[in-house]
Amino acid sequence: MKQLTILCIVVCLFTTGCFSSSSVHPILTDDELQDGFDLNGTWQQVEMQQGQAGFPPFTLAGWDQNRRYDMTLLLSEAEEKSRAARRQKDEPVIPSEYDVMIGTLDQISLLQARRSEKITGGPSFFAGVVTYTFAKFELQDDLLLVYFVDDQQLETLLPKTTLSYFMHEPSDWARNIVITDPTARLQQFIKEHHQKIFATRPLKFRRVVTPTDTSARVPGTEQQSNTATPTEK
Repeated sequence: MKQLTILCIVVCLFTTGCFSSSSVHPILTDDELQDGFDLNGTWQQVEMQQGQAGFPPFTLAGWDQNRRYDMTLLLSEAEEKSRAARRQKDEPVIPSEYDVMIGTLDQISLLQARRSEKITGGPSFFAGVVTYTFAKFELQDDLLLVYFVDDQQLETLLPKTTLSYFMHEPSDWARNIVITDPTARLQQFIKEHHQKIFATRPLKFRRVVTPTDTSARVPGTEQQSNTATPTEK
């Protein structure tokens, strides 16, 4: 298929990085999957720098024999109410669930997320296709560094290649590139250009709750107790 013309500037929901630009084919195959990382738990963004993106807390759980995690964004009560209201009006909502896999390409550690929404604004023959997004990462004990795709760099690079793609505006209103070439060609592109297509500054997440830790809580998500705390005399 011939390369399609980019219709607009890529805009990311979280400003400097998020699961945005994607592929209709997986970035990782079973041969690249790794099981040497323990990402189970609840993660919250830390050490946010000026002008850097904001990302909601999320959980990763359910790693199984298929080497997959279930990722769920922990949205606030207000955000959930907003999502419910939009659903009642039959309006699109931001995806909050992903199927995540981890693997390596030429010693580059990658997260692959399968979005929980389907393409609705691309060519008709892609209608209903669920896309895959990806990011580079490093794990340092309970600190997760995620280098999301720099969409503007990707937009600059793709016209210089023979990769096929189109522009898509998903339900989170963040227009992004959808690459349609097979996995092998996309992998080669990532190997050759990973120093350019990923953000230079990572988003940093700390594991604040582990699967066996019931005492830790994510700040801002606590439930208010109905029992009043006794005052000291």
